[in-house]
Amino acid sequence: MSASTWTSTPGTPIAKYRDVTSSYQAVRPRPHYRVVNTRNDDVAYLRLQDGTSICLPPNFDTVFANAYSVTGIKISSRSTC
Repeated sequence: MSASTWTSTPGTPIAKYRDVTSSYQAVRPRPHYRVVNTRNDDVAYLRLQDGTSICLPPNFDTVFANAYSVTGIKISSRSTC
């Protein structure tokens, strides 16, 4: 089973989450990072500091700059956002 992974600038993983959950798991906010959803069939919901969330499809990644902060992650067994 793959994981949704947080990586630092050099590309070193700093956190991994692999369990499907019904609620958000807390994430330590960081100033700049890349989130990679390496799961093949599951989406990852990312909760932002303002309470909104975004959905990261399977095998997709995104980069967050200083303006955004992720405060939680929820991995869902859904295959689409």
